[in-house]
Amino acid sequence: GRDHAHDGTTSIYSARSTNGGATWQKNVRVTQNACPCCRPNLAVLPNGHVVAIWRNVFPGQIRDMACAVSADGGQTWSAPRRVAVDNWHIMGCPVSGPHLAVSGKRLFAAWYSEGTGQNSGVRLSWSDDEGATWSKPVMASLPLQDAMQPYLYADSAGHVYLAFRARDPKRGDSWS
Repeated sequence: GRDHAHDGTTSIYSARSTNGGATWQKNVRVTQNACPCCRPNLAVLPNGHVVAIWRNVFPGQIRDMACAVSADGGQTWSAPRRVAVDNWHIMGCPVSGPHLAVSGKRLFAAWYSEGTGQNSGVRLSWSDDEGATWSKPVMASLPLQDAMQPYLYADSAGHVYLAFRARDPKRGDSWS
């Protein structure tokens, strides 16, 4: 991240190495208006296209997920595409970035959001068209409390696993 703007956002850049990190190609800006603390994530689709996801800061301090796709190994990126309309208005950084995983041709995304305040938790959505459109998010963390920091993993058999930090309301204040 760099190019800190006056509104507290930052830019995300990518760089590509084709020789195991010995040298790197020119840095390329993926996006502006990114939340500075919510770590972005990348995934590579079976066709080699690269997808980036991050928490974007939309007008009015709405911090919802966005993604972009590169069809040329990160040399250029599509315009940002909104993943979901959670409409989370927050004047700070939640420090809980999104995560991606690929199973077959399906792209999965998981993220934390408080939405409109009545529907906080970890959401899961998927796209079958490289992030151009996304399924309606599923609230994956119910009935747990304070769920955040999701991590997705897809195994070689095509199973997708979601892990996140949360508290079980039956166990009090302990995290698990």
